[in-house]
Amino acid sequence: MFRSIDTNPPDMAAFAITNRPSLRVLSSFAAPLLSLWFVLFALMSPNVKAASMSTPAMSNAAQPAEITQDLNTVMSEQFMLGQAEFDWLWWTVYKAKLFHPTGQFDFNSLPGTVLLLNYQMDIDKDDLVEQTMAQWQQLDIGDPQQQKQWLSALAQLWPDVVEGDELIVRVLADGSAEFWFRRAQQLSNLGVIESAEFSRDFLSIWLLDRAEHQEFRLALLGADKEYR
Repeated sequence: MFRSIDTNPPDMAAFAITNRPSLRVLSSFAAPLLSLWFVLFALMSPNVKAASMSTPAMSNAAQPAEITQDLNTVMSEQFMLGQAEFDWLWWTVYKAKLFHPTGQFDFNSLPGTVLLLNYQMDIDKDDLVEQTMAQWQQLDIGDPQQQKQWLSALAQLWPDVVEGDELIVRVLADGSAEFWFRRAQQLSNLGVIESAEFSRDFLSIWLLDRAEHQEFRLALLGADKEYR
């Protein structure tokens, strides 16, 4: 079962919430007391293989059965390392799950890793792109110039997400990051970022060992059974 984590996972940005006050507005009141928190993902380098550059959720293009079957196999209970729920103020932002065929996560052996984010609110992609950069700056990792190129490409790739959407990243055998998007049971391939460096930087947002979000990280790794 998911359990709300009260410690500080990756810093969150302001998000738009359907039928609720905007977190962009709320954050202006909370700023003196709280750091703005962020979550997210996925960027593209200049070497991008885009499966769908228009609205992925609305694409009717079927994926090869063996590809989706393989992905769904990896995202099964037997390969799940852990899960965690991220809350911001009074709302759940997303539920995260981490998978690996070997049953272990290792930054030195990323291929096979799958991270799934199930969103519980509507989030504009521009906020995700902007705050992904902010998160990398906070972590002080990677090459800022290369990351800017990834962010620029990402702005053309990602859709806005709505409540219930899932964004999935899988690290391929060569270290590349393959992104998928699921809405209403329809699974679409967003594209591949051909960079092992990106895969490491991206997953670091959730899995890098840092003091401010240890409980969340350990729950995602399955190292803290209290949060399983």
